[in-house]
Amino acid sequence: MLPSGCGWAADNALDIQILNANRAQYDGQNLTLQGFLVIGPESMYLVKRLGYDKDYWARDSGCLSLLNTGDLGEKESLYNGKYVEIRGVFRANNYSYGISLSECGLTGLDIDGDPGKHITIEKAVPGLLPDAP
Repeated sequence: MLPSGCGWAADNALDIQILNANRAQYDGQNLTLQGFLVIGPESMYLVKRLGYDKDYWARDSGCLSLLNTGDLGEKESLYNGKYVEIRGVFRANNYSYGISLSECGLTGLDIDGDPGKHITIEKAVPGLLPDAP
């Protein structure tokens, strides 16, 4: 559950790869992140760019699982593949969430079971550079 009354740290310079590589530093913090939302049959996650093809389980992965996601219901197709802003509590590991069907390793962003409240589709996608080879 997300703490009430806590401020949200919107750090637009914070990249998903940097977050994952420095997971202990950000564990338990309220964060606002941006990226592309991918919704699978049993998972929901955020990636730096669509078509992300690096190792999702690497320590510096550009993929972040969403935890305690709740249900988007009929809006799932509206959100899937869109560039979004997501607010939640970063978790350096998701062991306490039980069995994980995560696509993105052990880190995650807890969105308190309310995706409609914590996920916003962005109107403009900033110029994203491809990952370095």
